[in-house]
Amino acid sequence: MLYGFNQAHARILKRVARREGLRAVVGTRVRYPQPLPDELVVYLGKTDAAITKSNSGNVSRWKVVDGVESDTGETDVVKNKFANVAITKWCAYVSIGGTFYMIAAEC
Repeated sequence: MLYGFNQAHARILKRVARREGLRAVVGTRVRYPQPLPDELVVYLGKTDAAITKSNSGNVSRWKVVDGVESDTGETDVVKNKFANVAITKWCAYVSIGGTFYMIAAEC
């Protein structure tokens, strides 16, 4: 499977192959991977309790406006795969497939 190629790319390659006299092998199929989101949103948060490595915990979501941080009142359950993180420590996390994953933290 080639990542980064979609159906439009496949059509272009097929035209080039025909022009060069190449033929497809009978019975072959092309599988297209699911595209990654165009942008990944990174959230800023503070842990509501200590989160140990390989566990999940609650993180309060924060926003930054004009350089000032403030709590949004929202809480997310975030998976922590890296290191132990103490209570009320800053962290950054992303949502992948509807699950939040910690990507950086103040330990």
